[in-house]
Amino acid sequence: MADQRAGPQRSRERKSPHSYRRAKMQGEMCGDMRVTAARLGARASFVLGWLGALGLVVLLCMVSASSAWAQKAPSSAAQGADTPARQRLLAQELVPQQPDRYAWVRAAEAQGQGADALYLRLALLDEWLLALEGRPVQAGRTIEAAIAHGREVDADDLQRRARRVWPSILKAQLRPQWDMDGPSAPLPSELEALGADIAQEGPGFWVHRAKDGRPRGLYLWLGVRNGLGEPVPLPEFALRLGRPGQQTAAPLMQCYLPRYSTQQLIPPQSTQHYLCRAGEGDFGLPPLGVGWLAQMGEWFGQGASLQTELPQHDQALSRTGRILSQVDNPAVDDFLRGARESTEKQQQLATTTCPGGGRSGKEGP
Repeated sequence: MADQRAGPQRSRERKSPHSYRRAKMQGEMCGDMRVTAARLGARASFVLGWLGALGLVVLLCMVSASSAWAQKAPSSAAQGADTPARQRLLAQELVPQQPDRYAWVRAAEAQGQGADALYLRLALLDEWLLALEGRPVQAGRTIEAAIAHGREVDADDLQRRARRVWPSILKAQLRPQWDMDGPSAPLPSELEALGADIAQEGPGFWVHRAKDGRPRGLYLWLGVRNGLGEPVPLPEFALRLGRPGQQTAAPLMQCYLPRYSTQQLIPPQSTQHYLCRAGEGDFGLPPLGVGWLAQMGEWFGQGASLQTELPQHDQALSRTGRILSQVDNPAVDDFLRGARESTEKQQQLATTTCPGGGRSGKEGP
């Protein structure tokens, strides 16, 4: 009986639709998993193979680039080698007390000789200070000898000497000049934008007024005479007018080189002009019945002194040396032109000649 009952039960289990569906789903899932695993395995093999090939290509490129850089980039020793251009530079003579000698620093910089330019600048700054201090300067020497001297120069000592001598230079050797009775001066281009609001009220003296007539700015075309035998770097300064300590509100004018100036220095024994300005609120009104021209003349007659300071310690030497190297020197211009033409010829020769010595391009018949 039990077997008879079990038989129909097993028969019902076999014939159950749920059993069929469950078994079918399990079979399909297993089949899909096997297919997916196979596809993933194939894709993984392809990706790994592609990455391996890519890595090989990148490695070859890195090796190729490294080899090319090693061939093109000169070593530090090669950069400081005694090339013909450097030998010509080192053999140049520096004539003492000739202001144009400072321009040879530009030649060293243009040749890419940074160390030579640095030591040459230090040596020339030492000569410059010796001349300003009234001490004997170096005799004539080559640039090579000057560079050797520059290696022994103490930059900190140069800075201390410059700060000691600078006040006396401003007081005794740089003299502001303004002729209130002289010829009229053309309007500086910096003031043209003010239009009708600015009027010339004296030779080289302009007043900028508001619509109600109130002065908004005073402008003075000032000459500064350099009585030294050396150029003096002076990009800007302040001009103090009037007797020191007086009660009158004399303006402190800020003075700058005109915008078209190519040099930030005053050549030796010459006069450089600056445009000085006192803005609104920086000056007092003249007494009743006294015009601005007469007031400026009185203040200027009581005393006019230049006030400026050397830059901070970390900038003074480099700035002074850079400005001094701006002096004109036709010999330096010729040297740089010749070096440039020589370099261009070498480049042309390199482009028309193959590494093996043959000519590039197609050979003729």
